Amino acid sequence: EFVQVKLTENGDFLENIIAISASEYSSYALTENGEVYSWGYNYYGQLGDNTRSNRAYPVKMKKVECIFQIDAGSNNVLMLDANGTVWGCGYNYYGQLGLSENGSTYNYLPEQMKNEDGTDILRNIKKVSSGYHHSLLLKEDNTVLATGENSYGQLGTNDTTRYYFPKQVLDSEGNKIENIKDILAKGSSSILTSKTLTEINENKEEITKNGMYVLGQNYSGGLFTNDKNTRKKAEFIETNEELIVVAGTEINLVWFIHQDIMQMVKKAKIQLFLQ
Repeated sequence: EFVQVKLTENGDFLENIIAISASEYSSYALTENGEVYSWGYNYYGQLGDNTRSNRAYPVKMKKVECIFQIDAGSNNVLMLDANGTVWGCGYNYYGQLGLSENGSTYNYLPEQMKNEDGTDILRNIKKVSSGYHHSLLLKEDNTVLATGENSYGQLGTNDTTRYYFPKQVLDSEGNKIENIKDILAKGSSSILTSKTLTEINENKEEITKNGMYVLGQNYSGGLFTNDKNTRKKAEFIETNEELIVVAGTEINLVWFIHQDIMQMVKKAKIQLFLQ
């Protein structure tokens, strides 16, 4: 049975929520004015209230404001603010928060992710996605950065080295992957959906190409490669339809919404509005 989330035991409710996210034992809610509330397990400081105390009721995340996207990892959370910088708190042993070279384990307060060489704040990010122990970051120029655990090649750096600051995601030839529309870091895998590409074939015909890059662990076949082999280098999977939205779980179950379904959803919304 669903229950409405209370702010206090007195019955005041959490209101004006525009987005939610949850990790293994912690929950997060984003308000329409850019505040973040968190509750649940807090051993690693993932609630961002400068304590390790578990919370039965939501507490306001400290230090952050003007947040417009949140995404929870295993025992951490990433938050994207209106200036295009990324905040994170909680578990950081693998460098998934992109804060320091030594991978400080617990972060009880949100801190801003560093850039690729750790000398400044990372900027110009438009979406974040948290995996089990790694993070993906979609830049304004439609390229992708990644940081954290990399045992399965899920960072797209063409190696299995763990990185504590964001690194550029590359294709199998070592080139920067560009023209990315959406990102998904789930479990120990990564999926990057591509914008529609137009190419000229050998017959000088114009063709369109849709698809996605897949990386990392593939034990359950969640990378759509018709096998269960781990991909330590990015592999492009061509699709028949343009992919609009990608979502998944920590165990690599992935769902897509493509163009035709999106049109159906839009039509349904219009019909409901007219009724």
